[in-house]
Amino acid sequence: MRYPRPPFCRPAFVGSDGCRATEGFKTNSLKNVNHPKKEIRLGVISDTHGYLDPQIFEIFHEVDHILHAGDLGTEDVVIELETIAPLTAVSGNVDAHLPRSRFPEVKFFEAGPRRFLVVHVGMSRNRPAPLVRDLLQQWPADLVVFGHSHQPYFGRVNDCYFLNPGSAGKKRFTLPRTVLRLEVEGPGSISGAFFSLEKKKEDERSFRIEW
Repeated sequence: MRYPRPPFCRPAFVGSDGCRATEGFKTNSLKNVNHPKKEIRLGVISDTHGYLDPQIFEIFHEVDHILHAGDLGTEDVVIELETIAPLTAVSGNVDAHLPRSRFPEVKFFEAGPRRFLVVHVGMSRNRPAPLVRDLLQQWPADLVVFGHSHQPYFGRVNDCYFLNPGSAGKKRFTLPRTVLRLEVEGPGSISGAFFSLEKKKEDERSFRIEW
């Protein structure tokens, strides 16, 4: 598993430190629009497939918001995650039974000055998926949060960072089970850490992005 070292890029957005989610280009205001803290803590998870590991409650303790990149599996997972923090989630390929009005294919999310695109399939053959490529032309984002591959990933394509928290569901083959925590530290940086749900040190990495 490779975690490319994040390069530096120029400043893109400077603003308040709140959180907003949008579906398409229609804005939905969420909690933390006038967040009093300098940093915003995010829990990032994907591919739960109907199972929420009890460790998530500890790992995501005191996060301000949770992003789920699809393949929720059941609404029970949603209910449990919302006991931790407000949730922004998209549908994945196993979520056809869930209401699309609540779990669309794509959501846009703002945490302070940083703009996120949340989608289930974010990359294809190590390149941005066609849908993501087209959306980024309309709505430039700082980061794309995606799932589907069940592989933790951190990398950069042009001016956008791509993050996959890995799979948090039950064990499948030899794939790792991981989640991700992010801290938006004002306008200039984001720090992140992958957490192994199997306590495997080789699956735990940290990184920092600076603008």
